[in-house]
Amino acid sequence: DVFFNAATGEYVFSPSTSTGEIFISPDQVSIYPNPTNDKVTIDLGEVELGGELVVRIFDMAGKEVMSRTFTDSGLMSLNVSGLTSGLYIVNITDGNFFIGKRLSVSR
Repeated sequence: DVFFNAATGEYVFSPSTSTGEIFISPDQVSIYPNPTNDKVTIDLGEVELGGELVVRIFDMAGKEVMSRTFTDSGLMSLNVSGLTSGLYIVNITDGNFFIGKRLSVSR
């Protein structure tokens, strides 16, 4: 299943399962403060993803500029002070679900 919001650039790719549907909306995941200049928190809220979570940040040209692995879902903190001002896409995955959110870095 694919959910894409063209207005915000947010997306979720999730597998269809024969035992039932698990639906995740990009609205359930928060990134704040946004815009930011140094640290950002990713809040998965009630979304329960399994195993390790990989958070990757891409610039608007599609180049990966940061990657970090977390063992806990819930609140995750990233230091983005090394990124230049601009728009980025944050990709969060557990290997099954892929969640994308937009991030603005301003100096």
